[in-house]
Amino acid sequence: MLPAELLQQAFFLHALATEPARVLPPHKSLLAMLARAPSAPPPSTLHARVERVVHKAFWDEALQSLSSPSPA
Repeated sequence: MLPAELLQQAFFLHALATEPARVLPPHKSLLAMLARAPSAPPPSTLHARVERVVHKAFWDEALQSLSSPSPA
């Protein structure tokens, strides 16, 4: 993580601890915000699936072209 990102994260956590109204929406608690946080699959899941499909397609095509009796 870059130093600027660490500084921004530290500032956000400091503001959350000292002045939660400045960071959280009106009439919302931190617990309420975390409980309603949308859960998304990790970004690596999609990447892994795409990588698996691309590798399979590549090797299927390579096997098919190497198995054919006629030169390409």
